[in-house]
Amino acid sequence: DVANQELVVGCDLGSYKVVGLVGVKEEDKIKVLGWGEAESKGIEKGVIINIEKASESIEEALKMAFRMAGKDKKEIMVSISGEHAEGKIEKGFVVIQTPDNEIRREDVKKVIEQAKTRSYSEEKEVIFVYPNHFIVDDQKGIKEPVGMIGVKLEVEAFVLKAKKNVLKTIEKCFKRVGFEIEGYITQPLASSFAVLDEEEKSQGCVLIDIGKGTTDLAIWKDGGIQYTSTLKIGGDFLAGDLATCLKIPKIKAEELLKKYSFAHPKFAEGKETVLIERTGGRPPIKVTPEEYAQITEARLIEIFRFCELEILKWGGKENLIAGIVLTGGYANLEGIEEIAEEVFKLSVIKKGAKDVIGLSNEITHPSYSAAIGVLKIGIMEREKIKKMKKKSFFRKLIDFLEKI
Repeated sequence: DVANQELVVGCDLGSYKVVGLVGVKEEDKIKVLGWGEAESKGIEKGVIINIEKASESIEEALKMAFRMAGKDKKEIMVSISGEHAEGKIEKGFVVIQTPDNEIRREDVKKVIEQAKTRSYSEEKEVIFVYPNHFIVDDQKGIKEPVGMIGVKLEVEAFVLKAKKNVLKTIEKCFKRVGFEIEGYITQPLASSFAVLDEEEKSQGCVLIDIGKGTTDLAIWKDGGIQYTSTLKIGGDFLAGDLATCLKIPKIKAEELLKKYSFAHPKFAEGKETVLIERTGGRPPIKVTPEEYAQITEARLIEIFRFCELEILKWGGKENLIAGIVLTGGYANLEGIEEIAEEVFKLSVIKKGAKDVIGLSNEITHPSYSAAIGVLKIGIMEREKIKKMKKKSFFRKLIDFLEKI
């Protein structure tokens, strides 16, 4: 019965749309029960510029999702633009003090807390911690150290922090319409959890999520998060350039992108020329698919070059065996993979969310990756808390019995 399964509600605050999702875990998949979306008003490039308008968009998207699910809940997991957050790898270590040197869940909790405190700052707060791997007495690459025997436990964790003021503003938007925030994640990580499989995370890959206002990037290697970054250019950049070069209004440029919906010049063949009306009594203008393709390709190459610079900040491309994974609303342009391959000289694939059931057809479209990822992370965090509670109860029982 769904009522008893833990409902998780996610809200993705994009620059183009706000998406609300209601779901539950079903075996190792996510079952989406409700889905709603609203145009992003009051949010620009991931920044809230108008609290009242942003609140209305949030309310509209979530209410729609709740109506469809026939359920209600106050606590929401939220994904925010990577622009407000910075992530970095922090280390922590503890000495194991149990008589038998067995590592317990409490030790794991302690070592993660220690990594967290290393990244303390006045104006930022830690919103998410992902233990990349643990080290037990110099034995590296351990994912689950509980129950192992050792003297020293270390962790390498990816710690994500966001500006407190930004979080307060977002919180205010949700409070205004009667919701509370249960946790935060950034869009590049949300998309990663939705789209990537274990092999990609372990072999090394870069997830690139191209949205309307921003392009998000997350680098994974050895099953851990190595680097994330947000660039302030996205699909808007394509539309803006089409408008300037073709001398047409921006809204018409956006329509043109939707109509042609390809990126690589080789897809221009056989497509028809479009006549575009212009404002202020100017004569309509003819746009050929070739002209459109030339501009779109040039801009995407530019976006990917910026992404490449971010990858080089982290390290070498030769470590990324699984190559590039594209997702996000603009990843759906036909032929975008070829353009990316020419720039990165790595294998490129485009994907939407995986392991989703329920209303899955539309929601596995690449533009919903971050929204699905928020649900996945909500479920992950829940399970972590449950594990902690369960383990500590058994531990207390054993400790009690040992004392008798």
